[in-house]
Amino acid sequence: MEAIVEAAQAAADTIRAEAQAEVDEALRAAREQAAAEVAQARDQAAAEVAQARGQADAQRAAAHESAEAELADARRKAIALGEDAKKEAAELVKAAQEAADDSLSEARAISAGLRQLGEALNDQAARILHDVQASHQRMQAQMKAPLGRGSDAIPPSRPGGRRRSTPPADPSPRGGSPFEDLDVPGWVER
Repeated sequence: MEAIVEAAQAAADTIRAEAQAEVDEALRAAREQAAAEVAQARDQAAAEVAQARGQADAQRAAAHESAEAELADARRKAIALGEDAKKEAAELVKAAQEAADDSLSEARAISAGLRQLGEALNDQAARILHDVQASHQRMQAQMKAPLGRGSDAIPPSRPGGRRRSTPPADPSPRGGSPFEDLDVPGWVER
């Protein structure tokens, strides 16, 4: 954001410098023109002093008024250019501020979305871990259960050499596959 504001400030400074250069050039040209007209009027008046002293004074006055008018016009143009430069700089700063505000708003929305995604992934990970642990326990129970059944099964020994008298209960009441009790997470397509 600072880079945008600095760029806008640099653009405004450039516009101001260009406007000042135009004003200086217009002033220089006006002065040169006025000086040329005054010099011409003086030369003509010096050559015709006896005949046209009044005419020379009128021409000098006209030249001076013309120079003043051009100078005033140049000043008006310089002021207008300066005001235009200020307006343009203000618009650039405003656009930069709006762009920065939009970027901040988007960043906040993305951050909130990522935070929600993180929470959802955390919840899913906890569910998966719970489901895997439950399935693991069921599978281990089912793998141990066949050892206690049937005539060929060797009952596990107890300390002291005594054997278990009753087989363990079947953890799967359905008697089907050990994977039937697994819950599929909600985010998995079925």
